[in-house]
Amino acid sequence: MPTMKGYLVRAFIHTAGMFNLRTLHFFGALTGRALYRLPSRARAVSRVNINRCFADRDAAYREKLLRQSLVELGKWLFELAAIWRWPRRKRELLVASRDGFDAIGESRGQGKGVMLIAPHYGNWELVGPIVAAGHPLTVMYEP
Repeated sequence: MPTMKGYLVRAFIHTAGMFNLRTLHFFGALTGRALYRLPSRARAVSRVNINRCFADRDAAYREKLLRQSLVELGKWLFELAAIWRWPRRKRELLVASRDGFDAIGESRGQGKGVMLIAPHYGNWELVGPIVAAGHPLTVMYEP
């Protein structure tokens, strides 16, 4: 039996899928600002990571980077939900460049395998399904 949390996540995904990217970014940025202002796990983890990676930078720089990072996280959350709902053609229109896609077909035509290495956040939700539409694809991940 689905939980209340499950219902809310599905409602969020369904609702996000009704909006365009500009609107999603607006609400995502608001969410990111709230994540920055309110105590949250996302804020705590981001702060630790930014402080470790940018220990040589001053506190004001790191705080600005923290805020920007959480705004982008909020935008990504809304984008991701919409991408899961949008039809393939609408998702494909978001990909501005397909540099290197020809190399996949060329390598496969020569009987060679291809390994794509991509960050999970951001582009994989768009690029993976596009690659899989034209080529066999196996995805490995670690939870």
